[in-house]
Amino acid sequence: MAPETSDPRRWYAHTLEGHGPEHWQDLIVHLREVARMASDFAAAFGSSEWASLAGMLHDLGKYAEDFQDYLLSFRDDAEVLDASILDASARGPNHPRVDHSSAGAVRVYELCDGRIAQNGDMPSAEAALAMVIAGHHAGLPARQKDDGSFVDLRLKKAEKQARLDAARRNGKPEIDEPMGLKPPAIPAMFARQPIAYGKGQDAKKDEWCLRYEFWTRMLFSCLIDADRLNTEEFESLARAEERKASRAEDVGLQTLLDRLNQHLEGVAGKARGRLENLSAEARPGAEAVLGMRADVLADCRKAAEGDPGRYSLTVPTGGGKTLAALAFALRHAIKNDLRRVIVVIPFTSIIDQTVRVYEDAFRDLKRALIEHHSNIDPTRETVHNRLASENWDAPVVVTTSVQFFESLFADRGTAARKLHNIAGSVVVFDEVQSLPHGLREPIFDALNRLVDDYGVSILCCTATQPVLDMDTANRQAFPHLAGVREVVSDPCRLFEIVKPRVTADFSRATAPVSWEAIAAELKSDENRRSLAIVERRDDARDLWEQLKDQRPYHLSALMCAEHRRKILAEIAEAMRDPTRDCRVVSTTLIEAGVDLDFPVVYRVLGGVDALAQAAGRCNRSGALTDAQKRPIPGRLIVFLPPTDAPRGLDVGRKTTSGMLNDPSLERLDLFDPTTYRIYFKRYLMNRNVDERDVMRARKDRDFPEIARRFKMIDDQGQVAVIVPYGDAEKRVQSYRDYPCLTTLRALQPYVVNISQRQFCGLVKGGVIETINDQVHWVVRGPKQYDEHFGLIVDGVAAYDPKDLWCGE
Repeated sequence: MAPETSDPRRWYAHTLEGHGPEHWQDLIVHLREVARMASDFAAAFGSSEWASLAGMLHDLGKYAEDFQDYLLSFRDDAEVLDASILDASARGPNHPRVDHSSAGAVRVYELCDGRIAQNGDMPSAEAALAMVIAGHHAGLPARQKDDGSFVDLRLKKAEKQARLDAARRNGKPEIDEPMGLKPPAIPAMFARQPIAYGKGQDAKKDEWCLRYEFWTRMLFSCLIDADRLNTEEFESLARAEERKASRAEDVGLQTLLDRLNQHLEGVAGKARGRLENLSAEARPGAEAVLGMRADVLADCRKAAEGDPGRYSLTVPTGGGKTLAALAFALRHAIKNDLRRVIVVIPFTSIIDQTVRVYEDAFRDLKRALIEHHSNIDPTRETVHNRLASENWDAPVVVTTSVQFFESLFADRGTAARKLHNIAGSVVVFDEVQSLPHGLREPIFDALNRLVDDYGVSILCCTATQPVLDMDTANRQAFPHLAGVREVVSDPCRLFEIVKPRVTADFSRATAPVSWEAIAAELKSDENRRSLAIVERRDDARDLWEQLKDQRPYHLSALMCAEHRRKILAEIAEAMRDPTRDCRVVSTTLIEAGVDLDFPVVYRVLGGVDALAQAAGRCNRSGALTDAQKRPIPGRLIVFLPPTDAPRGLDVGRKTTSGMLNDPSLERLDLFDPTTYRIYFKRYLMNRNVDERDVMRARKDRDFPEIARRFKMIDDQGQVAVIVPYGDAEKRVQSYRDYPCLTTLRALQPYVVNISQRQFCGLVKGGVIETINDQVHWVVRGPKQYDEHFGLIVDGVAAYDPKDLWCGE
């Protein structure tokens, strides 16, 4: 049955709530606008014609009479549904599901089947295009074999062909004209011969499969973003206008760089002023640190003039890499006509601090910066930030490693939507050594493809640079980043400058030392301002109990993020007063990026990279002096605890122990970059660099399986509970009253992750209340949450200390 309108030739793409069909969106308008936008998005990686095709063909199924009947069935309803989600699995008895995604995909196969079949068991752009169209609502499907061709079996069903036939009757120009009965030229990136780690035909085939797999998701991103933006412009005018206004207010990268340079001059001037207050004995050390920071900045500015590619920035803690890396990224983007800067940060303990540093630099231009992570403070989650986070359409984006990489390997449109805006960008990875080694192969493969095929420059920053490249003899056997250029002209010299700041004592690292013995040392007057770092949450509590008469601070991930922020602020205040005692017991969450400075740090034996991070909390400024105002080094004491290392950290401890006992190594020097190359090579020697077999799923182009396997955090068996701290109860009530994404995000600062076993124990104890079927929980009762330790649970640490990886 044709649509019941005065114009039988009118076909609709979307309804408009509260309005009749005369106000609905014409399908041909939607197809053309999506094609135009998708084409623009794909220009960054030379695939405009293919993205345009995806836009013109993606909604051909809406020309079918039953789909138009579906839309018209909502005319008299009190609630008009968004037609952009019509492929959802359940619609109810009055509005059954109507498929509109497959017709365009079938059309691709109809026109290109000969070329697809000719490829045999090799991938093709045509098959990728069909998968993109078929999955633009339900998500990218799994590729399946059918008689040697790469065909999604869903597309071969008779009803799919019937739907295309119906669309052909009603939208013939839109079906025939876009393709001109033949596909466009294959993108230039596929003209390059594949370069694979292995040798032989299988390696070549694998490389082609991976290249097409990555291109499929980038093309998918263009279609998803264009489709959703055009739908938003029609259905949500206010939201669309806010988005346009936000883009109009964006400033150029040159303006941001100018503002950053002004800020850097001011920071340097203040630092020089502080030198005047130092004693003559302490001044040389502080001057050396300031000189190092100036040298790092100068090297970054010089390296930024280079061509796009792979860069590393190896700078010891306190070397000013946060702003220097931003200066590199902005200048490099301007010089190479790149579009934006994306800063990728691993830990929640770093991201807030980094954003504050950037905002201080940009001042009134800070609107150009957006944050995208699950722990963002709701008071900072502006409409502008929320909209720009959907597709990363902003000059500077600060996000998390979880968000960045899980989006790269996602099968769903919401996560994948932003990917096309990574193309033609500078991506800065902070604390790159923290990327999970069990995912090294898929991560490095993705980074290489972004650089080689999508015009991306990457900058890997750390004080403990892992092995990014490999010796020539090993390149075929180990995933690596090819052709990495170090930004700093002489990293070894920088480490020599900071070396006098800290002495490392390994005398307690060969035999287990009891918590009582460590506590006795920490109670001494010389350690009245000290930090002790352990790797298990129960160890942190045990050591705190030994020290409780000294009123120490405690930090662990059993405390919610808001609680940790409060304690960190109290510690910072105490450390500003040299007359106050300040003893802190913490898990490893305090190591990466937390701007605290102690004269003494105790650290359980762990990976060399972790020990270096601990050293970075010790005498950071180099201004430590004795009673006579003479400069003295801070002290890092490494000890072997009486407990085993947690799962995931045991390999690092064993590797470091092996280096300490290796007679071929004169000593373990935390201020020698060579130490880290030796450590990481040994650490990775027997590690599986693709623990979840992500690469096999990628070669098979099984997109749902890829997304399932690629998880930056192994959180299986973990349950998130909302704890009664601060405003949590008030925010829980807001969520009960109005359950939506905004009120849900507002709960994030009060979440603690525990094991399924611990959760069941709390349920049995009657302290858990279920809010709704989304599996969000509230812990009731003030006795269940301690002011020192956070959530009280039975048993030992439930979650690896590295659980401070940000969520999405």
